[in-house]
Amino acid sequence: REQLQARELQSQQEQLVWKQELDRKVSDEQATRRENQQLQELRHEESLRAEKQLQENEARLVQEYSQKLSSYESQCKNLKDEVLNMSSRQDQERRDWRKQLDEERGRACELKDKLDAETAANRSKDQILERSKATMEAERRKAEDLQVEVSRLEQQLEDQETCMRGLREQLQAR
Repeated sequence: REQLQARELQSQQEQLVWKQELDRKVSDEQATRRENQQLQELRHEESLRAEKQLQENEARLVQEYSQKLSSYESQCKNLKDEVLNMSSRQDQERRDWRKQLDEERGRACELKDKLDAETAANRSKDQILERSKATMEAERRKAEDLQVEVSRLEQQLEDQETCMRGLREQLQAR
């Protein structure tokens, strides 16, 4: 009888340890879920802000480039017209206009290169956003795995409780 009581006491202690471990894991899982949710919300907000900023930057650059390009094209056309209408005594002046035209074209090329560089930077930011999305998906899968582990531990606890009831019934029968 003492052995049976000792077994029952040991079983109760094991059950208490299992319950404490399950409670701790459930608490850890809930904290992890809250942290993951907060992290997902922060990443989503950051993603939206970054995307909005990218769109605004691209729109601003396109508008600036278009305006400057239109202005440069208009200037180039005007310069070309003036050069064609000049007389022979204005050869030196004509050379000055051509030089200015080349400088304006150089500036237009610099603006285009700058736009290309910013477009490349925007693509890099898009890649970072994609990696963030992949990380979030991995964390979601990890949370699902933890939920499966919690379910398994709950089932184990339930099995032990059933075993304990059987032992109690056997003890009471004796």
